[in-house]
Amino acid sequence: MIKYSHSKGKVMNMNIDKEMEKKFEDLFWYVLNDKTEHLNNEKEYMKLNRICQEINNENSKLQSVIEDNEPVSLTKEEVALLVKYYTSCIDRMVMEQKKLFYLGGQYFYYLLKEMELL
Repeated sequence: MIKYSHSKGKVMNMNIDKEMEKKFEDLFWYVLNDKTEHLNNEKEYMKLNRICQEINNENSKLQSVIEDNEPVSLTKEEVALLVKYYTSCIDRMVMEQKKLFYLGGQYFYYLLKEMELL
């Protein structure tokens, strides 16, 4: 939705902002889906992913907590597994965010080069 003002410059800037927002949204999903796929080939990422899947699939009580946020009584061993699950998931997310950060920097550098600002 375009907000109108008395100045045509403000309306044009808002259109450019919306267009840039759309381009960055598209670029985000492209990078997330296509470029982070390479993480599935990295040993550490695969290990963390396997840990999360095994814990989630092997214990129905933990699955209830993880997927449905159900309050259930857990044993010490189940609590330890839940901590391991969340720690592994957080470590995996940090790897994903780091990959996205580096790829964003590469695209930004490329954009600046294309605009002849570098």
